[in-house]
Amino acid sequence: MTAPMTMSSNPTARILIASPDAALHDAVRAQVACDAFDTPARAMDAIAAARAAGRAYAVAILDQASSDDVARAWAVDAELRVVACVADPAPLLARHRRDGLLVLPCAVDASAIAQAARVLAHAHSVEAELRQAQKLQVVGQIAAGVAHEINTPIQYVGDNLVFVRESTEGLVALAAAVRDALDGVPEPHARALRDAIEAADTDFLVAELPEALSNLQTGVDRITTLVRAMRELVHPGTPDATPTDLNRALGNTLHVTANLYRYIADVDVDLAPLPPVTCLVADLNQVFLNLIVNAAHAMEDAGCRSSRRGRLGVRTRIDGDDVVVSIADTGTGIPEAVRERIFDAFFTTKSVGRGTGQGLAISRAIVVERHGGSLTFDTALGAGTTFHVRIPIAGPRDRSTPAASVAA
Repeated sequence: MTAPMTMSSNPTARILIASPDAALHDAVRAQVACDAFDTPARAMDAIAAARAAGRAYAVAILDQASSDDVARAWAVDAELRVVACVADPAPLLARHRRDGLLVLPCAVDASAIAQAARVLAHAHSVEAELRQAQKLQVVGQIAAGVAHEINTPIQYVGDNLVFVRESTEGLVALAAAVRDALDGVPEPHARALRDAIEAADTDFLVAELPEALSNLQTGVDRITTLVRAMRELVHPGTPDATPTDLNRALGNTLHVTANLYRYIADVDVDLAPLPPVTCLVADLNQVFLNLIVNAAHAMEDAGCRSSRRGRLGVRTRIDGDDVVVSIADTGTGIPEAVRERIFDAFFTTKSVGRGTGQGLAISRAIVVERHGGSLTFDTALGAGTTFHVRIPIAGPRDRSTPAASVAA
């Protein structure tokens, strides 16, 4: 048998096989994870159900396929890749000439079929990541533009608020001095001044204005911090790794995602002093964002609310030549049955519209493939999960040099 193909990254997009040959099911499934169906009709139902659930198959292996079978598959899911095993490829190729179709002779062995499915699944994963990256790039450009537009007027507000606060302090002092000096003012001038002071309700203004202006300053400072964090978070970064303050990057991500966890969890932040870490900070920002969003969703699923708040833990530490970033939640924990699949592309336990199944897969690729680090986790059902991001301090490590393991 031909040896299975080795890919540069793990192709984990979902695959199905439709064949009346049970032995072929077993032979293919021995080499690549897939769902098996004995008829094209049942396979089409599965393709439709998976797409409706937001977890579409990437590749369909159609054994003894007709051109109508392929047409029906694409009618259900136009983005599906198809490996068609046929006795005579001519009719199929005459009707269907497009990317995403690979025609093999029926006599080919299971190893070749599995290899073809693996190649197409890998291509599907790469294209999906590219589409996601393009979407994020557009969103990032829009967010950067909005942050820039907000930044200028908020600077005007902040600067003028400082002037108003300082001026108000002077007016409050003046009002107090006038009140103290009234005893030496002859009538009817004193009465006129007292009436004016009462009409202006200066006692109320003196008591409330400083606190009101202080609250305004707090709000402006918060907006300024959020805008700065957003501008840094969505910055496209550089193509080369550069020395970066990872603690600052984490802080920015916490600021931007605060609306996700503010009402369900308290935050424990323990950031050790770190040296500059040579990394692709824009990519790591995405990793931190994905992990914090997942943590918030896990705690929300666990019923964390104001009556029983969860805890989001964010910690950094130095471990030898690496920095380790740990992000913990008190959510539901990861079921044992799916722990080996959580880094698979398109695998998600979230409801439709809430998760795409790409966040952890992309995060792992960024940490492992681009930085030579590791992304691991500890979890306990009903207690929560902690993800550990290990990044070399000196810069992306050659993947042939294994990163040290993170202690559980």
